[in-house]
Amino acid sequence: MESILQQIVAHKKVEVAERRKRVPLSELEPGGPNNGERRFATHLSDVAATGPAIIAEIKRGSPSLGNRRKDMVAHDQAQCYRDGGAAALSVLTDEHFFYAKAHDFQSIRDSVSLPLLRKEFIIDEYQLYESRAMGADCILLILAILTDDQFERFATLAHQLGMDVLAETHTKSELMRAADIGHYDLVGINNRNLRTFETSLDNVINLAQFAPQPGAVVAESGIGSSADIRRLWRHGIRRYLIGEALITSEQPQSTMQQLIHAVEAD
Repeated sequence: MESILQQIVAHKKVEVAERRKRVPLSELEPGGPNNGERRFATHLSDVAATGPAIIAEIKRGSPSLGNRRKDMVAHDQAQCYRDGGAAALSVLTDEHFFYAKAHDFQSIRDSVSLPLLRKEFIIDEYQLYESRAMGADCILLILAILTDDQFERFATLAHQLGMDVLAETHTKSELMRAADIGHYDLVGINNRNLRTFETSLDNVINLAQFAPQPGAVVAESGIGSSADIRRLWRHGIRRYLIGEALITSEQPQSTMQQLIHAVEAD
């Protein structure tokens, strides 16, 4: 049986081919704003120097959650995160599996000034030019779906286009691959087991020590409470990508504030 990640990649190949036909690469290259004014990784480092740096994720659902937030107005959610103190935003752009809407990213870009990560399953250079044209400040490259050569080529091109790179890993072997390849600005350690889809904070705690730049680690998935933030903070982890705890909250701004202030009494 195919894993959900394999299903996503298979669908993405078809999707990207169709988009390339509708909008040729030549129409993407000249476009896009200058992203240099709000560097994603640098801004996170500045925030992490004084407190938790939270990348707040905007998505309507996921394969495990279903279409949880059909009613979400993306730019309103983004403003709640901003007002709650988010350091940056992650915006899911996959429509088939994560229920994104076509204009979510642009509406968020127009409404907040926080650095934006385009959260996408990138398997083709076309998606990098597309991300640049959308105004992304950072892109996600997932080691589990890329060869070393692909990762290096995509990361190099992303930097040439003015975007930072968040390398996502799940295992020690993927973390070692990222270290060997280089060319990234942040390394994400995902706490979700791709086989069972269960999450455990032990994953990032155990693996962060092997990162060549421990200070550049982003903890991903399974972070849902102030206690989780405090636990990771004690292990020297200062950056967190948080989605489900925020999109399922009836008061996302208040929830964001609670997470950010979690370490004040620690």
